Amino acid sequence: MKHKDCTLCNSENKSTIAKQEFKDEYLTLIDSELNKVKRAWVKCDDCGLIYHDPQLEESETDILYAKFRDTSFRGEVADEYFDRITSIPNPESENYIKVQWLRNQISNHLNNGGNILDIGSGGGVFLYTFLQENKSWIPHGVEPTIEFAELTQKQLDCSVHAGNYNRDIFNTKFDLITCNQVLEHTINPMDFLGDIFSDLNQGGYLYIEVPDAIDFEELPPEHDRFLAQHLWYFSRVVLEKMFKDTGFKVIKIESQKTIRGRNNLVSLLLKE
Repeated sequence: MKHKDCTLCNSENKSTIAKQEFKDEYLTLIDSELNKVKRAWVKCDDCGLIYHDPQLEESETDILYAKFRDTSFRGEVADEYFDRITSIPNPESENYIKVQWLRNQISNHLNNGGNILDIGSGGGVFLYTFLQENKSWIPHGVEPTIEFAELTQKQLDCSVHAGNYNRDIFNTKFDLITCNQVLEHTINPMDFLGDIFSDLNQGGYLYIEVPDAIDFEELPPEHDRFLAQHLWYFSRVVLEKMFKDTGFKVIKIESQKTIRGRNNLVSLLLKE
């Protein structure tokens, strides 16, 4: 773990908003000794970005995501996970609700078909739901956990990169890129957004969902959302600046509360 200044504006000025002096199951997955490190969530006094300090380095996140979805950690094998999530009735399915939200925003674009890339595709459950409604789209996925990358490839018969996301992995451009609960895990979120911008066709869209910083007002400090796997927390203002600085046109940034009561910021962005 490494102490950091603000990755967005390089400011050293920060205020502690939540100390973490408890055992973190994700740190234990990497190395239980990391639980002895004094940790906190801090907020940049200049731009407002909220981040873990200290936070995991890339070598440590690689270890984490190699184990992240182990049966011993999650309590179910990959196929059981896929069957459980995809069997949820549509009115109760968060993936179905996301797909319908997208259709309400860009129905004409979806009707045209194209290439879709889901970054952090997990077991393929979002892509599966998307394809049930949008059968003319060609799916691609990126997933760092090998077992789940293989699951997506098997269930959807599509191209999946088992590893971290970088631009040009598939040597193609995309008409829609989706990114659910991923940006907060990335080592450098601005580089990540820049790679996505490069991989989109002109006229292509990015759909991105992240935890909402309002969580600090509503959730207990030991909640899973505040553990070491999340490096950053974003507000609407910070996200909008990040997106515009990358080159995106911001179509919408919206606060949502899921069926499970989770606070998210959902954004739809256009590469003009």
